[in-house]
Amino acid sequence: MWRGQAQFEDTRQHLQKQPVVGQWKPLAPSNRGQELQQPEPSAKDSAGGDENQSVAQLNVSRLRSSSVEIREKGSEFLKEELHRAQKELKLKDEECERLSKVREQLEQELEELTASLFEEAHKMVREANTKQAASEKQLREARGKIDMLQAEVTALKTLVITSTPSSPNRELHPQLQSPSKAVFRKGHGRNKSTSSAGAATAASQGLPVEPVSSEFKEVDSILLAEFQAWKESPTLDKSSSFLERIYQEDVGPCLDFTKHELSELIQAAVEQNTLTIEPVATQALPVVKVSAIECGGPK
Repeated sequence: MWRGQAQFEDTRQHLQKQPVVGQWKPLAPSNRGQELQQPEPSAKDSAGGDENQSVAQLNVSRLRSSSVEIREKGSEFLKEELHRAQKELKLKDEECERLSKVREQLEQELEELTASLFEEAHKMVREANTKQAASEKQLREARGKIDMLQAEVTALKTLVITSTPSSPNRELHPQLQSPSKAVFRKGHGRNKSTSSAGAATAASQGLPVEPVSSEFKEVDSILLAEFQAWKESPTLDKSSSFLERIYQEDVGPCLDFTKHELSELIQAAVEQNTLTIEPVATQALPVVKVSAIECGGPK
């Protein structure tokens, strides 16, 4: 490009240095409308002008050819630059696409990792809650058993204290009871605390202890709670849930006679401590026949 401009400048300066073709004559006034006189070119001047014109045309053709060459080279250069830029752009697009895929893959892996971490955390929390609930349940059961054992120990201590040589407690000394009462006691012994107390007493006296059945191993938490509530404020009021249960499960079945009036009288006498029990005479008593109506039997 710079080469063509230099040639164009040289040609322009060369044309400026060429001499002027022909001569002009001065204008002079005439008497009768003299006409202007123009110079007449000579043959030599005509030949020089043709030569100069051919040189100028040659220079112009050279300039045109150089400008065309410059344009072609410029267009080729621009095409090469455009092609190179397109290649670079294509490479950058491929790189961007690859990086986008890598980013999507990383995001997916991160999402899966986060989900697995949350799932593992939830699983650990769930297992911890389950273990905690099981531990709390075992703790409550253990405390219930401890409270039951403490209540049995307290009852046993009370029975031991109330037993004296002059008036031995028949609960602690079953051998002092009559055979009939012992059989009745054995058949009616359903209370867990008294059964445990009797077993402990028998063990302390060196007597053979009967194996405890499976029903004695289970602790009734509701009954224990009612007993503890009654123990805090002992009362003989039947409105207490513990005493109500005792009357329904223990006292009621023992006094469930056919004649309800007799049952009520015996229960009232026991509550008022006015019931007297006399031993059976060794001699045969006269048999008194009582009608079935008085005993509450069928008419």
